[in-house]
Amino acid sequence: MNLRTFITISLILVFSFSFGQTKKLKIYTDERIELLNVIQYLSDYPILNQSENLEYKKEIDLYFKDFKNHNAIVLNRKVYREFLGFDRAVNYILHYDLPKFDLNSEFDSKELKNLNALDSKDSINLIRNEFKDFYEKSNFKHFFENHSKFYKKINKSTKKELNKYNIISILESHYGIKNNSYSIILAALLHNGGYEVDIENEKGNNLIAIIGPSYDSINKIPFFDTQNILSEYVIHEFSHSFCNPLIDKYYYQLQESECLLIPIHDKIKSQGYKGWKTCLYEHLVRANEIVINEIVFGKEKSDKLYNEMINDGWIYLEGIVSIIKDEYLKNRNKYKTQDEIMELVINYLEKEKEKCVK
Repeated sequence: MNLRTFITISLILVFSFSFGQTKKLKIYTDERIELLNVIQYLSDYPILNQSENLEYKKEIDLYFKDFKNHNAIVLNRKVYREFLGFDRAVNYILHYDLPKFDLNSEFDSKELKNLNALDSKDSINLIRNEFKDFYEKSNFKHFFENHSKFYKKINKSTKKELNKYNIISILESHYGIKNNSYSIILAALLHNGGYEVDIENEKGNNLIAIIGPSYDSINKIPFFDTQNILSEYVIHEFSHSFCNPLIDKYYYQLQESECLLIPIHDKIKSQGYKGWKTCLYEHLVRANEIVINEIVFGKEKSDKLYNEMINDGWIYLEGIVSIIKDEYLKNRNKYKTQDEIMELVINYLEKEKEKCVK
């Protein structure tokens, strides 16, 4: 029996006895994300879809031509590096309900609390007020509704293909943890990549992956490569929700091996990652991403991903992947979740620390 067969059977058994019904993966376009991306686009935000063949951009330029100097655009241009860059922006916008821009009272998100801790409440309210003013004065709702056919075209084929893979069952079986819901927001203006946001409410944890197009537009419609989205973004982004809390929980011990950041610092910084904790998040997520890709797509895909990541500087994957494959997956009766293998991860990094230059 090869490893893929063994792992697949193990996951099926774990899922059958522990989790029951398969959760539905919601796939849609979100008005709040489109609003954010339009504001970012008009303020020359660099981390967006660079396609010159996207008719959607021309339609934005035309519709919002009188709002390019609106305070929301000016403000976003000023603050995106410190406040509204990368995943923080999507995290922020998804905590508001349109059209009134009220904070969604049912959410109690750690991420939003962190935003309030990092930035003054006045700053957060200022951004909210300017975004709301832009939304109302530009009649953004009209723009969004007028593009409903465009959004449906994007979502239809992607939704059909993604739901074939039953990825939620595989993820929950693999990690031994359930979440309340899983959603993928397809964003035409986003870069080739994605972000992940966790929002907690009384029903539990709700995982949201925001994904951009895979390649250049085809017939003026953004193209989302389903297998690429699943293997490199959905698995990766959702895995952060399972892995990051483990790094947070054990960071006191893990920070002892911080010297291991030195030999890979420049490589991972060039990819937008800074700090030892972020490095650990990515290593644990990517190790699981490699293993899950082997389950879903086979060893060839998994090996390709592994080699690419090693070349990109994620050199501690070798040991962590080995722990997941050889210990965790082969002893699921002993290890119900990955919390129970964190001691092995800590010990591995401690041993690697011996290589640090004194």
